[in-house]
Amino acid sequence: MLARTPAALIILDIDFFKRINDEHGHPVGDRVIIEMVARIQRNLPPTASIGRIGGEEFTILLPNTWLSDAVSVAGAILASLNASPLNALPEQLVTASLGVSYSAPGSDFETLYYNADAAMYDTKKHGRNPFSSADRPSARPFLILWRALVAARRPLLRLKNTLFHKYL
Repeated sequence: MLARTPAALIILDIDFFKRINDEHGHPVGDRVIIEMVARIQRNLPPTASIGRIGGEEFTILLPNTWLSDAVSVAGAILASLNASPLNALPEQLVTASLGVSYSAPGSDFETLYYNADAAMYDTKKHGRNPFSSADRPSARPFLILWRALVAARRPLLRLKNTLFHKYL
């Protein structure tokens, strides 16, 4: 697929998942994962594939997807996770850090994965919960604005076109 079409990859890591397991037990942690994946899947296009790398980390492969569309998907996932707590842990929001990467046709999976993973670690380094794109590291003003919008819980989707065109 990567040889023929553009693709994007999102790596998602549940923030502070060890703390969830330690404070609430592994059965609650398992329910958090199940419910979070279900919520994520509701925000994915039909062609997307989600896979569990291990523990609390997941990949979302978006075939035939440009970076701007992948960023829209990542934004929708974050908006969904920040909209309300999961039923498995109703007293707190469970957030995630995301890294987004893009590859033109002919790229290899290792590069796509490495770039998304590096972007996800950049997100964690800068406060968790929003996302970074390995392809546009200069998007720092967007991340600052994103954090402010998430904190205020404003409707993010109606602003996405303006934000993505200006900063990405």
